[in-house]
Amino acid sequence: MKEVMRDVWHGRVMQQKEHENTNPNLEELTRLMEKNRGILCSLMNEQEKERFEKYTDCVEEYISLIAEKAFREGAGFAARFLVEALG
Repeated sequence: MKEVMRDVWHGRVMQQKEHENTNPNLEELTRLMEKNRGILCSLMNEQEKERFEKYTDCVEEYISLIAEKAFREGAGFAARFLVEALG
């Protein structure tokens, strides 16, 4: 079941729209993050930029893994709920 959920999450079973932000709060947060990242990078030397990039790569990977886990757990809950409701 976990592998099927990973395949669905990564779009290997069903196509997903690529990063569609329909929530205005998310759009504003994304804009602010990009703006502040640009400001930070303009104040950094090359070594600091390299370290910051490594840090943000780790944060993005962490967020992706947490989101995937939440998706799997939610799908598992939905499946158990349906089994009980229909059983």
